[in-house]
Amino acid sequence: MKTASSARFYFINYFILFALGFVLIRIFFLCVYQHEALASRARNQQELDQEIPPKRGIIYIQEKGGLFNPLATNREYQKIFLVPKEVVNKEEAAQQLADILKIDREEILIKLQDSDSQYKPIQYKVDNETSQAVKNKRRLFRKRAVALVSAR
Repeated sequence: MKTASSARFYFINYFILFALGFVLIRIFFLCVYQHEALASRARNQQELDQEIPPKRGIIYIQEKGGLFNPLATNREYQKIFLVPKEVVNKEEAAQQLADILKIDREEILIKLQDSDSQYKPIQYKVDNETSQAVKNKRRLFRKRAVALVSAR
């Protein structure tokens, strides 16, 4: 009887030891050999660049005759901002943005010289065609050098 129970005891102990060793080896393999791949996947999951605009309603005003007229409606505009720290070639960026936005190149250069600033507004209430042209040129800058923000 003692031999059967001690054999069972040793079997369970070896099984637990084997499972623990397998888990430790797997953790070591993931931490050391696959660190870069897993860190890259984690960064990609955390950096999500998606805009979720809120739905707003129209505000109406009622006149004496009971007629409702819209007081405030939703109109989509774009705002264009520059991040001076992120712009590599300031001369080229100023020239291209000046050509698209039809504003003075020197005005943009002055805003780009302030590298301590988080961002500098360039133009408000930009139409969709102009904002699309800026988006197409944005590939020439770093990822966050030019920001487009929707506004109402």
